[in-house]
Amino acid sequence: PVRTADGPAPYEKAMAILKGIDLKKCLDGEENEPILKKALVELEKDHDGLKDKDRCRVDGLRAIIYSQLNDYYSAAAAASKSIECGTASKVGVAVPLFIKALCVFAERDPNINNALEGDFKEAIRCEPKNKLIPMLYSIILDRFQYRYVDGAASAKDLEVFCDIIDDKAVSVEVRDVVMTIIYARTVSLLKLDQQAIYGVGRTASNSLKENPRVKEDLEKHLHCYEVLVEICERKILPKLAKSSKVKESSEMIKNSAPLIAQYKVDTLNLAKVVAEFGVGR
Repeated sequence: PVRTADGPAPYEKAMAILKGIDLKKCLDGEENEPILKKALVELEKDHDGLKDKDRCRVDGLRAIIYSQLNDYYSAAAAASKSIECGTASKVGVAVPLFIKALCVFAERDPNINNALEGDFKEAIRCEPKNKLIPMLYSIILDRFQYRYVDGAASAKDLEVFCDIIDDKAVSVEVRDVVMTIIYARTVSLLKLDQQAIYGVGRTASNSLKENPRVKEDLEKHLHCYEVLVEICERKILPKLAKSSKVKESSEMIKNSAPLIAQYKVDTLNLAKVVAEFGVGR
């Protein structure tokens, strides 16, 4: 997310190059990748004479481009420099903080809770009026789901997303929109755990039932499912019930409580499937 094309000379030159991006194509695809790299050439030149606030803009854009090229190590390094210069010059650093947090999701063994409680939380706290907040949530929740599927992210981490946006400095309208985004993602995660358990249960052979890895996975899916339902009931549904300004999501909000109630009822059925594998609760 880049909010303006104005800035120091290298920044403006890079932004002029980026106008050639075809937004209908994948950003890191073969058509757009050369344009991104060409813009980086301008940003990577020696700019020692730049003031901190200008360096913040240059390094912030570098971080964005590197993240689009899936070079998360370089993106995190550029974001850190942008944060340092922005803090020194007292300019907003929400986007580089966000990118730094996002880069953690690409690590082999990520500490996701630290990334959320640290840089992501600070990104929201330092610019609570930033209109990009819903988009930032959508992007990071997308990455969260990828790491949830591969086991690196915990269902409990979802509660942190709820706590961070529950900040009175953030407008009610933005909080309402973000809570619907969190709710929609939580339902997707519930479906994943539900399907994983039923899928194994329907096709289970005797050899699978004796497989300790399968038993461990099923127990984990059931535990995550229960945690997600509990977070929905305690954190998400009460906020959605008070939401009155998200018109485009009104039908989803109206059906949220009955839907989560159904998921909660299904916990017993899922527990029976898991019990067939000799996993006690």
